[in-house]
Amino acid sequence: MSNFILPVLWRDSQRRGLRGVLDVYKSDIPQRQFQDVTISDLVAVLEHKIRGMSGSHNVEAVMLYGTRLSDDRRLEAIIPGLEGGSPRILAVMRVAPANIAGTITVIETLTGKKTQVSFETNDTVANLKLKIQEIEGIPVHEQILAFNNSRLDDCCLLAPCCIKKRSIVYLALKLNRVFLPSNVSSETCRGLTQVNNDLNNVPRWRIASEGLNIEGECTNRTCVAFHQMIIHSFHFESFNLVLGGSILCPVCHFSVKPITCGYYNCAWKYEGIRKRDGVSVTSPWTDTKESTYQNVSPGCAQWRSLLIVVKRRNAFGTTKLTSYSSDPVCKDDICVICWTTFWYVAITTAPCGHRLHRFCSDKWSKWCSDHDCLPSCPICRRQL
Repeated sequence: MSNFILPVLWRDSQRRGLRGVLDVYKSDIPQRQFQDVTISDLVAVLEHKIRGMSGSHNVEAVMLYGTRLSDDRRLEAIIPGLEGGSPRILAVMRVAPANIAGTITVIETLTGKKTQVSFETNDTVANLKLKIQEIEGIPVHEQILAFNNSRLDDCCLLAPCCIKKRSIVYLALKLNRVFLPSNVSSETCRGLTQVNNDLNNVPRWRIASEGLNIEGECTNRTCVAFHQMIIHSFHFESFNLVLGGSILCPVCHFSVKPITCGYYNCAWKYEGIRKRDGVSVTSPWTDTKESTYQNVSPGCAQWRSLLIVVKRRNAFGTTKLTSYSSDPVCKDDICVICWTTFWYVAITTAPCGHRLHRFCSDKWSKWCSDHDCLPSCPICRRQL
């Protein structure tokens, strides 16, 4: 088992529930240092493995806690320890339909994140937004799409807009932004600060966006933000404060070492490996509301790895951050293993109170039993 890296759960994009678990080994990724392995490398391995089992499936998305990971993310920074019985990574796969016209690249204007989206000849812009929502979890009403410097209306067909195979469409998000004074720190009450929505005449290096915001000190002497704590918004992307590399100053675009982080209008948690004893530590999920900015960082110096994970609050509403067996079951609630709705499928309640599809729990528990490890809940990490 020394060659083993991690299990990757997978499901079909058109079905609820797990289809299986794929074992990924170091030998599956030839001639690469593990520190350099990216999500794109993992996708190639998964597609090779699944085609040998279930035909021509393509990986549509690799997800961490139900949120898609960018292809250029380093695997080491995403999976602290790369071990344990918690189902962190999920691959969503799709069989390409016969009338597929190809794929287009959707680029987020703020982050540069790229998403490959399959489209059909009769798709509209509204159809494209729905596909982006399925892959990225971005609600349709928050998306603004543009092509050739023109905004796309929902009712337009893609073909008359000259959108074809390998076209690039740009995605702007309707995200709230707030100003934070430079003296904001975790010394405030529980790290909570009332946000200021007035962005007129404020330093642009102190503007935070919804989701995760990484902070560090700009060391460029020619920058107006020199010696100031700047904010780099990661929106709803995860980030490893120790292994994730540097961030960029929003003014001069010089590299800045991450020091701390803050959260605005999102659900968040951290997973880390302590430097002194190598013990894995995970926090519970915390809900930070729209009226406050929360600056809570466990500090980088004491960690070998420290991954910060964020999700949209509206996307997390149906997963119940805190769940009890007495809560009523809703068909629109989310299974926290496969990240699809319960619908009318049989469910089971874990000892921690979180609910899952019964067949998802059974399939994951069987894999753990076969690999001599204990299955745990992906939300709270307690034993299933």
